[in-house]
Amino acid sequence: MTELQQKQLALLEDTIKFFNSENRAEYNGKCTYHTEDGRGCAIGRLIPDKELCKKFDALEDSPVYEERVFSNLPDNVKEYGKFFLSELQKLHDHTECWSINGLSSIGEVKVQKIKHAFDLN
Repeated sequence: MTELQQKQLALLEDTIKFFNSENRAEYNGKCTYHTEDGRGCAIGRLIPDKELCKKFDALEDSPVYEERVFSNLPDNVKEYGKFFLSELQKLHDHTECWSINGLSSIGEVKVQKIKHAFDLN
């Protein structure tokens, strides 16, 4: 496994351990990079500049794969790769991937697909 793949796997595992259906960064039913009460989404947690997160949240639609978002990420976040971050964001954003205890069965399938797609097994 390459150094990048090790980092991707570590971030994926950290995301799985951290989130459940109760602590995802949502505001008015929409996932956000940062909430006023200090929560962050899977990507927002990686961005120390919370003003930048607020700028992303102010956009009409701000998926991490869009150049206007990705190009403004800190370099240490960009190194994970646009498509990996996009898949991580989708995992976080989809309510059906989470239960009160963490990943749902749908989330577990999604994680396996991410691991397969990025050769993280």
